[in-house]
Amino acid sequence: VLVSEVKFENKDIIVTTDRIMSVGKIKSVLPLNLKVVVQQSTRSESNPYGLILSSISQIDEKEDKK
Repeated sequence: VLVSEVKFENKDIIVTTDRIMSVGKIKSVLPLNLKVVVQQSTRSESNPYGLILSSISQIDEKEDKK
């Protein structure tokens, strides 16, 4: 997975990525958009920002079928 962009929209974090899949010599790049949720915690030496990743969910993009 390659991260292309990270956007902050209101309280949401939207991460745009490219998922690279390979089967033998055939490679495909597929877009993968994620919604990330973080929580605050106490800052420490091992976690200087005081943030914990609490969930990641895929954003389903609806295709317009005509």
